[in-house]
Amino acid sequence: MYQSGSRLTFLLSIGVVRLQRTRRVSVPRGIIPVRGRQSLMESTSKRARIEASGDPSTASTSLGLDGLVVVNKPSGWTSFDVVAKIRGTLERMIRAEGGAQIEAVKRSRRQKNKFLLKVGHGGTLDPAATGVLVVGVGSATKTMHHFLSGSKRYVTVAKFGEVTDTLDGEGQVVDTRDYKGVTREVVERALVELTGDIQQVPPAHSAIRKDGKRSYERARAGEEVVMDPRTVTIHSIVLNRFEPPEIELEVECGGGTYIRSLIRDLAEKVGTVGYMKRLVRTKQGPLVLDGALEEADLSDPEKILLNLKKHEAYFQERSQES
Repeated sequence: MYQSGSRLTFLLSIGVVRLQRTRRVSVPRGIIPVRGRQSLMESTSKRARIEASGDPSTASTSLGLDGLVVVNKPSGWTSFDVVAKIRGTLERMIRAEGGAQIEAVKRSRRQKNKFLLKVGHGGTLDPAATGVLVVGVGSATKTMHHFLSGSKRYVTVAKFGEVTDTLDGEGQVVDTRDYKGVTREVVERALVELTGDIQQVPPAHSAIRKDGKRSYERARAGEEVVMDPRTVTIHSIVLNRFEPPEIELEVECGGGTYIRSLIRDLAEKVGTVGYMKRLVRTKQGPLVLDGALEEADLSDPEKILLNLKKHEAYFQERSQES
């Protein structure tokens, strides 16, 4: 599927690969030499070798694949689905370029790991949600929190008059209430009250651990889950659309905020019930939705590499600060 010559030319052209002229080594052909902060590859006249490593993130560094990828997570995908797809696409590219030599590296590791690359995500999105999901490759996975600092922005659609057990469209309706008396003015006043540092109770159907177990696991098992309130920061809320029973909000908030809980609390303030019908994350820190990889791009290694390149300056800046 991949031709080594054309692939190397492409990687060189975008700066993902830089040949390093160092001492001459005698190695088999077929491995692309790439840079990393602690490069384990040496090359001359298109020859290279990979030193064995027991850590997939070190292997990623040696392959020049440290950095960040920003994805527009598709609806219906878990955040882990995105990670697995990116890892698979990049590993197929590496194996096509490195062939049997890559397999020899993997077999020589002291630590058994079926993956060549370390890939992970930060800031989980629920399967039904879409938008910005930041994926780290290589050493970026070890310090993801450094790259996710700053506020988050969401566009969400809320539906008044019904509430579900999960506070989103995936759950079962557990209560209904009239919403006809809710006006735009009433909603806007309530939004002011929900701006700033507020106390928020997370949903029972969430990944927060309660006594060593995920709260959603307890909720799904029929247990009564009591969540503790915590302080979150809502920087701003804009009412983009008011068409009862639905409204559209744009929310900028700090970490730990649950938009599902925000909509529940808003509905209570205006005298009804409600749930989150749709959610799109448009920003996480300085990383935005514009230019993010779409679902089809996740099968294209060239587009993934270009996205890594796009965010290289931010990755290096934050890495130095950490």
